Amino acid sequence: MLRFAVEDMSCGHCVKAITAALLALDPKAQVQIDLSAKQVAVDTRAGAGPVGAAITAAGYTPKPVATVATVASLREPASAKGCCSRG
Repeated sequence: MLRFAVEDMSCGHCVKAITAALLALDPKAQVQIDLSAKQVAVDTRAGAGPVGAAITAAGYTPKPVATVATVASLREPASAKGCCSRG
């Protein structure tokens, strides 16, 4: 699942335009748009580059959002000592 913040998305027309652009890229894509959070989530075989380009071509400015898996992979191992580690 790819996620993008699209801060310049503001109405139902924006949702329709972005959805149409993404479905033109991949007709089997599952598109979820949270207008209030200004977030677009896409389950597609297309990569982040083409998806971002499709949103841009629709007239918007997408910014990739880190997913839980990405954030988890950046954390230190549980055994690492740090300011929040106990022991």
